[in-house]
Amino acid sequence: MVTTMSSATIAFYWVMATVCGLLVSWFSVRPLILKGAARSRWSGVESLGFCASLFVCLIAWRWPSVLFPQSLNPDESQMIAQALKFMFDPIPWRAVDSTTSGPLNSYVLIVPTWCGAELGFASARSVALVCLGGVAVTTYYTMRSSGSEAVGRIVAASFCFFVASATFGEYVHYSSEVFPMLLLSSGICLGWKAVCRAGGMPSLFLAGLCLGAVPFAKLQAGPIAVVMFLVLLVFVWNDLANPKDRWKAFGIFCVGGLSVPAVILSTLIATNHVNDFWQSYIKIGGVYRAFMMLPWDVVVFVARSKEFVVFVAGAVLAAVVAWWEGRRYPASTGTEDRRLQVLVAIYALITLLVIVKPARDYFHYFLLAVQPIAMGLGLVTRRLFFRLETQPRDFSEVSRQRARNWAVLVLCIWLGPLTVQRLSRAPQHPYLNNMRIRKKPHQDRAVEVIRGLTHSNDKLAVWGWEADFYLRTKMIPATRDVVTCMVTESHFVDLPAGRRRYYQERFVKDIVKSRPAVFVDAVCRESFWLNQRPTQGHEQLPALAEFIENNYALALDTGAVNGDGIRVFVLQSE
Repeated sequence: MVTTMSSATIAFYWVMATVCGLLVSWFSVRPLILKGAARSRWSGVESLGFCASLFVCLIAWRWPSVLFPQSLNPDESQMIAQALKFMFDPIPWRAVDSTTSGPLNSYVLIVPTWCGAELGFASARSVALVCLGGVAVTTYYTMRSSGSEAVGRIVAASFCFFVASATFGEYVHYSSEVFPMLLLSSGICLGWKAVCRAGGMPSLFLAGLCLGAVPFAKLQAGPIAVVMFLVLLVFVWNDLANPKDRWKAFGIFCVGGLSVPAVILSTLIATNHVNDFWQSYIKIGGVYRAFMMLPWDVVVFVARSKEFVVFVAGAVLAAVVAWWEGRRYPASTGTEDRRLQVLVAIYALITLLVIVKPARDYFHYFLLAVQPIAMGLGLVTRRLFFRLETQPRDFSEVSRQRARNWAVLVLCIWLGPLTVQRLSRAPQHPYLNNMRIRKKPHQDRAVEVIRGLTHSNDKLAVWGWEADFYLRTKMIPATRDVVTCMVTESHFVDLPAGRRRYYQERFVKDIVKSRPAVFVDAVCRESFWLNQRPTQGHEQLPALAEFIENNYALALDTGAVNGDGIRVFVLQSE
C-alpha cells in the first residue's frame, strides 16, 4: 500500500517549510544585520518570537511524519504500549519493564491524553517535537550567555534545522533519546545560569532535578548526566568564596539531583520491587558488549547515516570559515567563556563515548550528539560576533559589514546542504508521497479476530516483538514485558542462562497472575527480529506452553498450512 498526497498538499508543505526556515534564519542573523537589535527594549519580546519560530519550524517541516499512521521503529510501539500499561498501573518495574529506556520516557507520553488526545503514534511524535523544540530553546539560552545573542540563535537554529529536515525514520520516530535530551539540555541550561550567578539556588535545584531524572529516562544517557552534574558542581563550588554558601549550593544541587531517584526508589521499596529494578535495569548494562567500536568501525557507523554526515560536514565547514575570519577580531576570554568551553568539550566527549560504547548500529543515538556539536560551533563563531554586538564602535564600517556577511555565510554553509538535500528529494519525500506502508497480513487477520472476541479494557499478552498488537487492539498489556526480547532465546541478547531464567520465570508468573483474555504468539516471518517459529515460539518455554495448553483454546493460526504464522489463543471459561 502506498500513501500519496495531492500535488497541492505537497506544494503547500514545501512553501510553508521554506517560509518557516527563512523566518528562523532571519531571526538568527538579525542581531548582526540591524544595529542594536540584541539590546533594544524589545529584545525580550524578540527572544520569545525567535523561540516560537523554532517550534513553528519544527511543526512545518515534520507534520507529515507526525501523521504517518504506522510505526517507524519497533521501540516507538513498545514505549506507547508501556504508556498504555502505566495508565492503569503506574508502578515502574511492576507494571512495565522498559529495558534500557526508563519509565519516564513512557510516563511523558500520557500527558497528551490529559488534553483528550488518543495515545498513539501522532501523540508520541508530537511529544517528540515538543522535546526537540525545548532542546533548541534551552540551547539558545545557554549559548547566549557567552555574550553573543547571534551565537545563541545560530546554534539553536542549527540544531532545529537538523531535527526538522531529517526524514530518516531513526530520527523522526519517538525514540528513547528525545526526552533525555530535553532533561540534559534543561539541566545544563539551568546549571549554567546558576554558575553565571543569574539564577541562584532555585535554578541550581531545578538543574539537579533535571539531571537526576536522566538515568530513569535512558540508562545509557546516565553517564552524561552524572558527568555534567559533577562539572557544574565544580564550577559552582569554585565560584563561591564563602564556605557557607558553598555547602549550601552543594546541598541544594544534590537534593535536586537525588529527588527523582529517591521518589522512584522509595516507590520500589514500598511495593517490594527493588530486586526487579536491580535485575532488569541496573544489570541490563551487561547485555551490551563490554568493548567499544574500533576507530574505523566508528567511521563506518557514522558514514552510514547520510543526514548526520551532512550535518557534521556543515558544522566543520562553518567552524573553519568562522575561525578563519574571526581570528583577526580579539574577543574577551573571561572565566565564564573558558568554563563554557570546558563544559562543551566534556559534554561532546562523554556523548561520543556513550554512542560508541554499545558497539551496535543504533542510529538514533546520534541525536544525543547534535546539541554538543552545535554548541561547539557556537564557541568557534563567538569570536567573530562578540565585539560587533557588544562594542560596535570599535569596528570600522568595513569590518562590521564583513562580519555580517560572514555570519550569513556561516548560516548558509550550515543550512545549505540540508536544504538542498531535502529539496532535491521533493518528488520522493518519504512522508508526503511514495511512502509504502508495510502490510502485515498475518497481523491484520489476528487483530481482526481479537477485536471480535474481546473488549478494549481486556488484557492481552504477546509473545514476540510486536507491540503493535497493543496499539491496534487498545488492550492492556498483561505482562511487564510488552516485547519478549529478554525472555526469548535469540541473537539479539546474549544472556547467561541464569539471567535468562529470571526473565522467563517472571514472564510465566505475570501471565499466570493476570490470566489475559488473549495470548498471542506473534513469532512468524513477517515479525520483527523474533521471527523463527520453530526455535523462538512460546513452546521453548515449557512452563508457559503448559499453562497455555491447559487454559486457552486456539482461535486462529494464520500459518496452519505452512507452519509459519501468528497464533491467537483465547482464555477458556471456567
